[in-house]
Amino acid sequence: MTVSRRCRHSAAIVEQLLDGQPPTAEQRNHLGGCAVCSRVAARVPALERAIAAAAGDAAGTVRIPDRATDPAIMEPAVGPARSRSWRLAGVGAVAFAAVLTAVGLGLVRSGVEPAPAAPDVTPAGIGQRIEALGLTCAEKTLNAYSTPPLIGQVCKAPELDGMQRSAYAWTDAHGTTRLEATAMVASRDSSDQVQHATRYLLDAAATVVLDPVELTTAQGFLAMELSDLLHPHDNRLTVGDRLVELEGSWSQGFTVTIGPAT
Repeated sequence: MTVSRRCRHSAAIVEQLLDGQPPTAEQRNHLGGCAVCSRVAARVPALERAIAAAAGDAAGTVRIPDRATDPAIMEPAVGPARSRSWRLAGVGAVAFAAVLTAVGLGLVRSGVEPAPAAPDVTPAGIGQRIEALGLTCAEKTLNAYSTPPLIGQVCKAPELDGMQRSAYAWTDAHGTTRLEATAMVASRDSSDQVQHATRYLLDAAATVVLDPVELTTAQGFLAMELSDLLHPHDNRLTVGDRLVELEGSWSQGFTVTIGPAT
């Protein structure tokens, strides 16, 4: 459907998004009820130019995966926020800003490969993808007292330039695979340590969230939260049938847990 109406708020909202800033509370309330501004925000004409400029400053040319800003994904616009829990179908302009944040940090990878037709989503399959990040995984008993005993993949790596990494993958009692990835840095004031740890957590998410569009949204959410070096975080995002949770701080270490949404 083509929308021909105009809205006097559209220009300010577009300018806000192109500046890489999330909408204000007033703008979020407006987007929740204005179809014109929702569509304009999702189809910003200068999107490619803004992304290329932001990415070029930080990490060369980075391409947003196809359909990341498709109106079917970006709409409907976000309504009044009640918490820090976000859902893909309703994240609207906030997802747009999150993706821009991730690109500006040089953290969303270019050329995301499509997931295989039948990816191995067992703990062993996830462990293989974790090993591609430089960790060593082995099948171990995680809880000997459960019935049956809980067995999964335990993945670890030696400390690398002040950064510690680990991950656990297992199947819960409902048959759903879960992942827990942790990164800790010796100093949050070291930009190299923080960036390497952030990249690890984003790449760890990619071992479970296999849909390219959902992965872009999940990584954008994580990158935006992890860009705050000072405050602890306990936030979550629902993408598809997965719940992505981030907990911790750069002083104590961050843990990303990915499991079923319900």
